[in-house]
Amino acid sequence: METTANLELLPMARAALEETPLYLEHISATMNNCAQQLRAGRDQEAMTTFARGTTDLSYFVQLVDQVATVAKAQERQGVCDFKIALHSCVKNMEQSMVQQDLVSLSDQIEDELLPLLPSWPKVRNEIEEGIDAQAS
Repeated sequence: METTANLELLPMARAALEETPLYLEHISATMNNCAQQLRAGRDQEAMTTFARGTTDLSYFVQLVDQVATVAKAQERQGVCDFKIALHSCVKNMEQSMVQQDLVSLSDQIEDELLPLLPSWPKVRNEIEEGIDAQAS
């Protein structure tokens, strides 16, 4: 039997999920802009954009973790695969930053992060299924 506190969190988790498409659109546009700035040699501007984008991405990762936990969906295959791929991508971008390899950073944004984000709707559906299962 679910605790009352967890059941009360389910509507908030669902509401948070409803906002994710716009949030991911913003992250995608910001990170795409960063990659374009890097390719154009506007490194200082790109680093400001990258900082904004990674902050937003960090908030998104936290949201996914929290909502998946409330929905008890953190073990679902699509959720796990998405989180692993996203964490790997972030780690690779961090490594490029440490090495000050901006070409590699741009490649990782364009080749790893941006192609991953469109898989979110499937993951979102799995989390929503978890919410539905908890609510019933």
